[in-house]
Amino acid sequence: MLSSTVKPGEMQLEEAVYQFFENVGTVQIPVVRVGGSDGQIRVFYRTAPKTALTGTDFEFSSGELVFKEGETRKFIEINIVNDDVKEETKSFEVELLNPEAAQDIINFRGFVRIPKAEVYILDDDSKYFLLLL
Repeated sequence: MLSSTVKPGEMQLEEAVYQFFENVGTVQIPVVRVGGSDGQIRVFYRTAPKTALTGTDFEFSSGELVFKEGETRKFIEINIVNDDVKEETKSFEVELLNPEAAQDIINFRGFVRIPKAEVYILDDDSKYFLLLL
């Protein structure tokens, strides 16, 4: 695939912001390959606390996603911790890191637009939430 016509695409998170109620359980954050799907690409990811605490509000997650030839969408799974405490909205980040193309891909550019996303955890223990049900 040592050709300038090969289109490996570029990596990004699908959105820059996500919101979930804390009782959702496991969430899936989409990672997409845009602009092509030739060859194999890998990208690493990790979560990082902001106002949400690792272990208390969400479980730390890190790893690697491998996109094979033709694959354009994968998911990062993150567990959200539910509690019975009324609290403010909290957030953490999901970050993509170190995208790499297979050695025979010469025109891979890495990221397009959204290498980080902020995930907001909305409280489900308030009176307001009960009114929504």
